[in-house]
Amino acid sequence: MKPRHCRFALFAALVTSTILPCSDVLAAPNQAIRHLQTSDWYNTGQGPKVYGLRKFPYPYQAMLALSSDADSETLRKFNLVHRFINTTEQTPLGPGLGLDYADSIFMFNGNNHKSFIDLDRVPMANELTYFRGVTAQLYAADALDHYIRCGWVDTLHTYGDFSRVDERTTVFRRSLAATAAKSLADRGDHIEVWTDHGNKSNVDNFGSYRQAGFYRYQQGEVPGSPYYHTDITIPHGIRFVWPDTSSNQFVRDSVIFPLQLADGRRVWGFWRYTNEHYTSQGAVRWNWTPYGLPEQLTEQHLRALEARHGYAVVAQHLCGTPYPGVLPKDAVAALRLLAAHHHQGKVLVARTSGCFAITSPKSTSRTM
Repeated sequence: MKPRHCRFALFAALVTSTILPCSDVLAAPNQAIRHLQTSDWYNTGQGPKVYGLRKFPYPYQAMLALSSDADSETLRKFNLVHRFINTTEQTPLGPGLGLDYADSIFMFNGNNHKSFIDLDRVPMANELTYFRGVTAQLYAADALDHYIRCGWVDTLHTYGDFSRVDERTTVFRRSLAATAAKSLADRGDHIEVWTDHGNKSNVDNFGSYRQAGFYRYQQGEVPGSPYYHTDITIPHGIRFVWPDTSSNQFVRDSVIFPLQLADGRRVWGFWRYTNEHYTSQGAVRWNWTPYGLPEQLTEQHLRALEARHGYAVVAQHLCGTPYPGVLPKDAVAALRLLAAHHHQGKVLVARTSGCFAITSPKSTSRTM
């Protein structure tokens, strides 16, 4: 092992591939924002003053969610990232940030790329998933079930990682959607957020099929297709969908929009900030890996978010690199900047589903 990476051997020992008791270590709210003057809100000699409904909980001026995709995730990397972001413990990355952050998961793994995703040459075949491969055999179901229930997971990054070397092929089938939905329901796991994934082999993607062209590969919403599943998925609780669209707009007045699928079903689509730039030919320059966090979470972006009293959903792949410590130093610094804005009462950092709970109506209407 190279000397500069020796310290990461300690990470593997300190952050084991076990289930963390996240319900015991979730950070308490920032104490500073709770010291309100009684006279500001209650006086027995006067009637109440009504100032209007705040857009965000007091004292925050804006809201941001980190929406991280499950690509190349292992339990070791998941635990390290969540201990650092969610808790206030001392971690291998330094003191925890105490933020409300929830991840995404895969249910199945049909990826046939020959790459390594973690220390000790962990292969892509051992990516963190609910089931083993594309079978009904449980793999990391107990761990992921635990993290769903305690709030560290709130998103399905589709039904699985079905990316293939030859993207003209796929191993997804409708029965996998039925198996996944039933298993989650049987365990009482309720997930409302869906994000599309990967290359054209991921035919279970949905949300943009009606745009035609490139998006015709998305078959999850198409009745009659052997890959159709939204008649299963939507009734089982999915309400918010990122339909594989790019955006370099960091601040938005609203991050959700009505989305009608090819089968007539209606959900809420949502925007994610995925890139800062496009090439002169219009190609996306994605910045959604940990190496891109310093470009995403800048002082300029956060101040603009606060000034406009806006929302941001920042797309990431926090476990998506082979970097031994998972998050490089510059990425850690960017997350600390975000945490500072949160704990100063400026930007409310919330899990993705929590952000939508504030921005969306209570129910998805078919007359939306």
